[in-house]
Amino acid sequence: MADLFGEQVKTFRSSAYPAAPGTGPTGKKSRDCESCYSVSRNRTWYKCGLVKRTSGHGTDINSRSAACGMFTEDTGL
Repeated sequence: MADLFGEQVKTFRSSAYPAAPGTGPTGKKSRDCESCYSVSRNRTWYKCGLVKRTSGHGTDINSRSAACGMFTEDTGL
């Protein structure tokens, strides 16, 4: 989708993120959050643990997107 000036408008699935991407800490990605996890079958999908899990693509997140406002640092434990 393009805006009035022809720029691409970045959209996100509100059902996949607990808050809008980009509202979290600067420089952090969704994959850096402790709530981000992957589901693997014949390929890998990323989901957020703060959102109700479904088997559909409606709750898939982009692990490279900017962190949302519910971001918590992954401690690696």
